[in-house]
Amino acid sequence: MVITSLLFAATFLETPIPGDPDVAFAAFAPLPKPFGEKDRQKLAVAVRTLVDGSQEYTRRTVYNITDGRTVDVALLPDGVAVRFTVPKENLSNGIALMDGLLRRPIVDETTLARALVRIQRREPGYWAAALRPLRNDVKTLKAPEARALLQRVFQPQRTVVVVAGGFTEGQAEVLWERRTADWKLTAEPRYPDITPKPEPKDNPSGVTTVELRGPAIKLADPELPTRWLALIALGVGKGSSLFRDVRQVEGWSYRQEAILWPDAAGLVPRIVAASAPEEGEAARAEALRTALQKSAEGWTAKDLKRALSVAELTLADGQPLGPLWLADGPVSNDLDDRALLDAYWFAKSGSRWDATKLLSQMRAVTLDDLKATATA
Repeated sequence: MVITSLLFAATFLETPIPGDPDVAFAAFAPLPKPFGEKDRQKLAVAVRTLVDGSQEYTRRTVYNITDGRTVDVALLPDGVAVRFTVPKENLSNGIALMDGLLRRPIVDETTLARALVRIQRREPGYWAAALRPLRNDVKTLKAPEARALLQRVFQPQRTVVVVAGGFTEGQAEVLWERRTADWKLTAEPRYPDITPKPEPKDNPSGVTTVELRGPAIKLADPELPTRWLALIALGVGKGSSLFRDVRQVEGWSYRQEAILWPDAAGLVPRIVAASAPEEGEAARAEALRTALQKSAEGWTAKDLKRALSVAELTLADGQPLGPLWLADGPVSNDLDDRALLDAYWFAKSGSRWDATKLLSQMRAVTLDDLKATATA
């Protein structure tokens, strides 16, 4: 059920799953525009305060509500994601916790100091650094500024909240409406930050990372099923072109992935390969492009069948949703991951996530369509 009846209310989606012992909560709020690099770095600190709970629920209380599970908060390239899971008997407390995290987090000197320590101690491995080669230069952040950033992001008119799990239809809706009837808009800053992104840092592990990127795909784009399937054929699994014809034949890749990456413009197809440190990254990227194009030109019905089989495993049989990544890996079949995907999809497209529909559209893709898309 979709609830948007309240003036300026956040979009609320519920998915009752009779018999499920848990209830998952997820929220996604796209970043406002413009949103500059300085504010992004500060927001990366501010969002980490949410793991300390809300003004009504401290971290210790949160553990009691969630049965020992943590609140997960992530700053994605295009927005902020919040998710957690509670036993179904704690549905009401879960509703109150999500409301508190979005509107009344504990943002003070203590929680900000902890957030800064978490960022400063975080040393990404070579793969994480390849996917998100950004830096954070924030050394201090005042509580009023952090609160203002969070309020600016979690505006009711663009925040989508999903609740899924063991409850009856309408039960979560009633609780949410009671909690959020007073959620009001806050004013946008008169002079928002427009600082551009800096040049990426070198990979801290010293490996060479080669990447190919395609144009962003809108989530409602009719070409999404074909491009998703082509990306599977190019780089998902050991039967893909990336593994079969680049890693095995060329023998120069430590790790390689084909990824649909979240971005303000849509989902960006990325093919990333890491190898031993070498000069000439541009030449290696062109060699990768040439090798993949040659492989795709030779695809047969067997390659189409394999790509569809992978799609069925991920979309129908509950395997992780490679190549779709939202945070630190492919979207899993866990209840909170799927709730987050539903929130993200609705926020970006205005429609709920529908794996059955997407798979049906993929089954209509022909071999010629697949090859033309991969070699374009």
